[in-house]
Order: sequence, then C-alpha cells, then structure tokens
Amino acid sequence: MDGAAHADRAVVHGEANAYKRFFEMAIDLFAVATMDGYFKLLSPSFERVLEHTYEELLARPFLDFVHPDDQPATVAVVEKVQNGALLVDFQNRYRCKSGVYRWLDWTAKPDADRGLMFCTARDVTEKIRLEQELSASVAQLRTTATALEDNNRQLASQLALIDRQREVIRNLETPIIQVWDRVLTVPMMGVVDSGRAARVMDDLLAAVTRDGARFAILDLTGVEIVDTATAAHLLSLINAVRLLGAEGIITGIRPNVAHTVVSLGLDLSSIIAKSNLREGLAFAIRRMSADEKR
Repeated sequence: MDGAAHADRAVVHGEANAYKRFFEMAIDLFAVATMDGYFKLLSPSFERVLEHTYEELLARPFLDFVHPDDQPATVAVVEKVQNGALLVDFQNRYRCKSGVYRWLDWTAKPDADRGLMFCTARDVTEKIRLEQELSASVAQLRTTATALEDNNRQLASQLALIDRQREVIRNLETPIIQVWDRVLTVPMMGVVDSGRAARVMDDLLAAVTRDGARFAILDLTGVEIVDTATAAHLLSLINAVRLLGAEGIITGIRPNVAHTVVSLGLDLSSIIAKSNLREGLAFAIRRMSADEKR
C-alpha cells in the first residue's frame, strides 16, 4: 500500500508540475479571481502585457486597472459571473504601468463552491487598432466617394448648362424665324464657314419638316465673305429644301459672295435669288397666293 500511495503522489505531483509549467508558459493571460474583485493567481503573461509586478496586480481590486469608461460595463459582467453566468468575448481596457491602455478580450467561468472566477484573456490591442484604422479608411473612402458623386453631379449640371448655353448661342448665331404663314427665314451674319453652314442645313431642314413650310429664305445680307466650300454648302441647302417639297430663296447676296458662288461653275438657273429680304418675302407671298387661286 505504501508503495502504491507513493506512486499516486508522484503522479499527482507530476501532473501539478505540468499544469504549473503550462500556466507559466501560456501566451494568453490566465487568472483566478475572487468574487469580491481581486486577482488571486495570475500567469506570468500578465506582468509581460501590463508591466505591473505580480504583487501590484494582486494588491488592488482589478477594477482599479480598468479604464474609467469601461468600469460600468465591467462591473455589470462581473455581477453576471457571480450569479453563475458564463462570460465570453467581453472586451475592456486595462492600464499598463506606463500609463497606456491595452485591450483585453475576456472569457470567465464561475466556481460558486469556492467563490472563485477562472478567467482567460487575450491581448487584442493590435487587432482593435487595425479594425479602427480599417473603419477610418472605409469612412474616408465613403467620404471621398460621396465627394466624387457630388463633383460628378456638379460636373453634369455644368455640362448641361454649357449645352444649353451652346444651344442658345447656336440659335442666336443663325436663328430660324417664321416671318409669314409657312414662310421661314434664316438671317445669316458675319463669317460663314463650312461648319456653320452644315449646322444651318440641319436646323433649317428640321424646321421645314416640322412647320410644313412652303418657302425657306436664306438671307445673306450680313455675310461679306464665304469660301468656295461654304458656298457649295449653301447651294446644297437650297436643293435639299426643294427635296422636302419647299422652295429655297437666297436674298441679299453681296458682290464678292456672288463672285464666289459663280466661280463654282454650277448650274444656277433653278436658284431663286432676290436683292433683299423684303423682295424675297413678297415673292413667296405672291407665289402662295397664286397657288391658292389655282
């Protein structure tokens, strides 16, 4: 019996040493605390993480080391553990000897018979710092995205305004005016290049179709110079108007413009030309009156 008892004691002693060695080598923080709020036993990792000595940590209530903002929540969860609840994933901040605070993630289980709490904690300071940095980055990205959306809306609004202004300028540049029932006139002024002549063709043909015009008067009184390409474009415009079932009339041609038109060597016999806008309008009215009497 003595031999068996000695062997049992050896096994128990060996297991105790193994548990002690595991306790001392643990990376996480292991603690035994009393129900009245004091640490009773701590793994060496507490000294490494919190920098306080073993004796300093046991001499004061553990709540003294908790960040003031976290103390109410800590008191609440300790009361739950005292009443038999299992604590999992509770986080609070503990003050180090240097004055900085480190985040600890706690798990605790009560032993009511002995009036103790068995606790483990993990230092999650770096994890929380990274989460906070990530949250800040996400918030910044959202702010940037919102700013970009606002900028895009402002840009779209500005582009729409530019388009409207361009349309106004375009209409002012070469307005299409209904001077009589089914008679349109396009008073052109200044320098007329091929691009402007092409825009006039598009707008005038659309207006002839939309309004069912019988005559379209192209008034060149205010035009002093055109190049050969532009002159060809204007003559093409008159022919295009005719294809839509209307008649084109050119009025107010200046001598140098007439010279450019003639230099093209085109057949101008079908072109109706009048000296001024008044003569062109009178011609259109007479023709429509004659057509109605037929």
